[in-house]
Amino acid sequence: MGKQQEVLDSHQFLLELSIPSFAASDLENLLQRLLDRLDEMPWLRLRSSAEILLWNLRKELVPVAAVGSFLSTSAQADLQTQGVDHRSAEPFFLAGHGNRILALPLALEGRSLGFAILAPDHGHKLPAAAQTFLKSLAWVLSGAIYRHLLDEGLKVREVELESAHVETISRLGAASEYRDHETG
Repeated sequence: MGKQQEVLDSHQFLLELSIPSFAASDLENLLQRLLDRLDEMPWLRLRSSAEILLWNLRKELVPVAAVGSFLSTSAQADLQTQGVDHRSAEPFFLAGHGNRILALPLALEGRSLGFAILAPDHGHKLPAAAQTFLKSLAWVLSGAIYRHLLDEGLKVREVELESAHVETISRLGAASEYRDHETG
């Protein structure tokens, strides 16, 4: 496959990933679909493992999705420490772990969401063009995850609204039972 075809395939993939229907389901499904498509790019040579870690309100990284989990507790702690200082959008290899753990910073509108973790094959050096692709992948993946978080937030609000509606009807029913029969 020629270089031009590889570039076209990677751009087509990024376009597909940016379509909301691609990422409409749960994050594990998104990761599996992501790995399936990345597997079609032999120049990337990734293992079939990926994780998404997002920052919680206490500034801790929390795993929210995993396919073929590979991130050890020590690697997660290292990412927690190194990740706080790594605010750029550039993908990086986690220090102290060789080239086995590739972190894609997830950020949107200047706000760090967390990291997508990929695992290159042992001993495989990524081509120079891969850095640009991975940076674009991180940007598009950030948007997909942000949309997912917004959808989940809307679902929670809908449940809260339905609960408030039921409570209001219940209280109005209880109040009507206590009305004063003399004044109507």
